[in-house]
Amino acid sequence: MTLCGVAFLSSAVGYSLVRNAQKAALETSTAELQRYWLSKLAVVTLVFGLALVSTTAIEAIVLLPL
Repeated sequence: MTLCGVAFLSSAVGYSLVRNAQKAALETSTAELQRYWLSKLAVVTLVFGLALVSTTAIEAIVLLPL
């Protein structure tokens, strides 16, 4: 259950980073590099969180009958 909570938290952080990257894109062109790396970090965090959620769900389905 804790692993699933961490996964959802990681996904939420990824989503938050994506939104921050979008806001930074609207501000100035000097924030382009920062926005680029922030968006890359956001995507990696979001994918990690979603992978963790799916892994936890699969594990729960496999171990449930036992």
